[in-house]
Amino acid sequence: VGGHFYEYNGEVRNHFIRILESGLLDPTFNVGTGFNDQIYSIAVQPDGKILVAGSFTTYKGQTRNRIIRLGPTGSIDNSFNIGTGFNAQVTSLILQNDGKILVSGIFTTYQTQNLNYIARLHTNGDLDTTFNIGEGFNGTVRDIAILPDNKIVAIGGFTSFNGNYANRIARLHP
Repeated sequence: VGGHFYEYNGEVRNHFIRILESGLLDPTFNVGTGFNDQIYSIAVQPDGKILVAGSFTTYKGQTRNRIIRLGPTGSIDNSFNIGTGFNAQVTSLILQNDGKILVSGIFTTYQTQNLNYIARLHTNGDLDTTFNIGEGFNGTVRDIAILPDNKIVAIGGFTSFNGNYANRIARLHP
């Protein structure tokens, strides 16, 4: 569970916990000092690793700008190399069938690359440059979904995508 909270059942837990079916904290999941700001989206990969996105810039005191991948016990997965990460909030992330990670939000850069509110990452955290958004969106993308035909639906505060009219909703090719 991720969000905007600081404790669970009287125990300090900054923005992120894993609970057992009983509702008790999972003692095998160690978040340490946790995150320094809100979590907006979580995805669990088939291998049990956990992708977390939000407005945070640190986890357990280590810099991780708005996206991170954790191991099944809450440890940082250093093989997911985000470099400088995102320059602003990531509000949504979703796994594609091929394992790539689609992200959206308020950001305009990732690893100093100019992007407008949507990006796709490889499984190692590198930017997928084959996902060509051109000019991108002219405003924030709050949420994304992948349709059965692999097309992407984006919703948010934008009115255009790549110079074309798109009033707060757009469907993109994969």
